[in-house]
Amino acid sequence: DADADADADADADADADDDVDADAAGNMHFMEGWTIKFLVLFLYIIVPKVCAMICETWSCDIYEVHDERGEVSEKSFMTIDVSIECSMRNGSIQPPADITFLATLMLVVRIFKI
Repeated sequence: DADADADADADADADADDDVDADAAGNMHFMEGWTIKFLVLFLYIIVPKVCAMICETWSCDIYEVHDERGEVSEKSFMTIDVSIECSMRNGSIQPPADITFLATLMLVVRIFKI
């Protein structure tokens, strides 16, 4: 009887271990399911757009502006947001320094994933 009881206990322990292994395998299948596919799709859509927006920060477009007297002058505005005027610095048209600093910081964060 002692051997039968020992065998029954061993079988119960084996069944409990099988349940734990099935649980662990189930968790692995969770990561292979729809959540990981959604995450990859989300990153595939968002990351390029964010990088493009950061890089467009350095781009300015030149427009001809007509004033009230009919005179024509040229002004430059940021490509990504035409409400922000660019200025002439160091012989070239550049966006405001604070926006350039922020874009540079975001680029560093994006590259090094800080």
